Amino acid sequence: MPAIRGFVQLNLSVCLLLIGSAFHAGLARGQEAGTWRSFLYGNEVLDLAADGATIYAATTGGLVRFDPVAGMEQWTRSPGGLLSDTLGVVAVSPSTGRVWLGTARAGISVFDPENESFLPYTSLLEPIPGDRIRAIRFDSVVEQGTTRERMLVGAEQGYALFADGDLREVCFQGVDLCNLASFDVRDLVRRTNGGSTSLWIGTASGVLEQLSGGAWENRSSGLVSRDVTRLLEDHCIAGGQIYRWDGAQWQTDATGLPQDQIARDLATGPGGELYLGGSRGVFGRGEAGWTRVGTNAFPATSVVVTAGGRLFAGAADPSETQDGIWEWTGAAWVQHRLEGPSLRQHYRSVKITPDGTVWLSHAESGTRPQVIQVRRGTWSFWNGGLTGCSGAWTWNTILAGDHVYLAHCCCGTVDACPLERISVASNDCQVIEGVPNAWDFDLDDDGNLWVASWSESQGPARGIFRLDARDSTWINLTPANTPEMKSTQITAIRRQGNDVWIGYNASGLHRLTLGADKLPGTADDTWTWYRNADPQRRLIGDEVRRIEVAPDGRVWIGTTAGLSIWAPGRITNIGPGFGRLPSAQVNAIVPTEDGGGWVATRDEGVTRLTPAEFGFDYEVFAAPYLPHPNVEAMSLSPDGRTLWLGTARGLASFTPSSAGSGGSTSLSAYPNPFVLGCSDGVRVLGLAGGATGVVVDLSGKVLHRIDAAEGDELLWDGRSDGAAVPPGLYWMRLRTARGVESVGVGVMDGVCP
Repeated sequence: MPAIRGFVQLNLSVCLLLIGSAFHAGLARGQEAGTWRSFLYGNEVLDLAADGATIYAATTGGLVRFDPVAGMEQWTRSPGGLLSDTLGVVAVSPSTGRVWLGTARAGISVFDPENESFLPYTSLLEPIPGDRIRAIRFDSVVEQGTTRERMLVGAEQGYALFADGDLREVCFQGVDLCNLASFDVRDLVRRTNGGSTSLWIGTASGVLEQLSGGAWENRSSGLVSRDVTRLLEDHCIAGGQIYRWDGAQWQTDATGLPQDQIARDLATGPGGELYLGGSRGVFGRGEAGWTRVGTNAFPATSVVVTAGGRLFAGAADPSETQDGIWEWTGAAWVQHRLEGPSLRQHYRSVKITPDGTVWLSHAESGTRPQVIQVRRGTWSFWNGGLTGCSGAWTWNTILAGDHVYLAHCCCGTVDACPLERISVASNDCQVIEGVPNAWDFDLDDDGNLWVASWSESQGPARGIFRLDARDSTWINLTPANTPEMKSTQITAIRRQGNDVWIGYNASGLHRLTLGADKLPGTADDTWTWYRNADPQRRLIGDEVRRIEVAPDGRVWIGTTAGLSIWAPGRITNIGPGFGRLPSAQVNAIVPTEDGGGWVATRDEGVTRLTPAEFGFDYEVFAAPYLPHPNVEAMSLSPDGRTLWLGTARGLASFTPSSAGSGGSTSLSAYPNPFVLGCSDGVRVLGLAGGATGVVVDLSGKVLHRIDAAEGDELLWDGRSDGAAVPPGLYWMRLRTARGVESVGVGVMDGVCP
């Protein structure tokens, strides 16, 4: 990688400048906050590669590694790590063991298994034709008597060939005149014929062979469809069908395959065995044609054979029952899957019970709704319409006694979206009649359940419900029986002592102060209205979306125009722009013990508000901390430390590095920069117990290993194999109790400070 190899020498001023910018930028990206995690479905496998007995899978939920001893591990997008969660290509370099991961639109991430680090390889840094990667293949080439590893990269805008990292050939759409039938290069292979070797590429418009002079010859004769997706020495897949090259054209090679088989991938074994993976399972090629391997007809997307002859297949199954990594034992297929979330990941609600159980709800057009429980790492699912629960979308959940209540919304008829509850003991769903289109919940100090009803259609919305915890009777408030109410369209409700905070879809906010009887709708109630047009009690907007009561008693109100914070006698309004909220619509709010809070705004991630001398300091977290920038629900763990965030594509969590919500970076090196010969070496502050790890250069090469370091022990003396390293920037990658953390270190020579 020339852009990285060229950086070896730094003088004192340049090194200080880079340390002050690169490492400070790392802090600004959120390392100071703590640990961010994404929880994505890692069983939708699109490609496989093998390194010895270890299998690497490219999935729509990041990188998955299967080791026969260690089991399964998963990596998702993170700062300084994997570039994208959507991977379609994986290949292992035979010479280095590094894993090359092609993403859907973010280029290539290179994973070093030795120190579990990632390096970017994108069109901004390297001469590859765009960042929509279709294929990565490795082979070898002899140049001037020396065998060199060659890497072939196919992309949506062309291809590139490298030998030991040096560019040999590139064809980039709009830049190079390559006379290709299509620049969408799906696969590449070096094919030997009569002692000569040529490059064959498969494109969206057929197969081409590059002749010795560089010209291209069309080799698509015989293909019914020229949409090529896979090439091997003598076989190709085009239009989902398998073909074999007879020396002049392609011939259909489907003997023994089911008629409805859609071919996806091809692989060869160490003895020349040929395997095909497709929609009806895995097949091996014999003299008489194809024969199914085993009896399982899982939808295989990819196949690979290890150097020891072990056959593996990757699968993607929308029903989530036959996907993951499959291993052929010689007698049967064994399925390996990651425990975790579902493919359906548009989360609408995140709630956490006192014992730490997380309850989630999913709702997305075109798929069945789902309620999910995560308890001590075990995931349980209730599929709407299939497991006893309603088929209506679930927008909210709340634990009340021995039941989890489900808010269903927004149906056009009164009976279509009834309130439901799941029994914690029996896991059964029960319908609660007479409460349609529930949208938001809260519990008061006596255990009574308060429900806000809302619907896009005015008719089915029914205002406010209160369920008495003693006898399960309902009180229902609407403008018909409570003239103070402005609408039946209630989008948020919260209890605070004797007050009920009521947010309207378009009519501002009511503060209902209950009388001595604590019952709503009686003569001793007091109603106070807050709205944008009232200069004395002005909200930032009248379309209320969230209400949360802070530990200090203030009330945070999220609207489509920004955030309002109520305190006795005062309302503070915080709008978008000017370094505050990144966008106007507030989706979710979590106030914190320090007087600050977390605020999710539509399509713009989550903003942490930290109390400052005047107002707040604002810090925005979006990609790559979150799997999707639209956060629609948040909740804190019972200990107040871990924040859980439900997004439009996946679940995330954040755990601060200390008990406080803010603070400095979890780890810091000193002295930094480190001047060779001026001290005994580098130490690290902030170690949480013991740590092990490595020191690597910017290319990822391991220079030094750190074993069982604690406290302020010397971790590195600036040497590798007994010799001082060149001045430059280096990374200490440490595995601590918090996970794998990285610390940048600058090494210089010169005068001691």
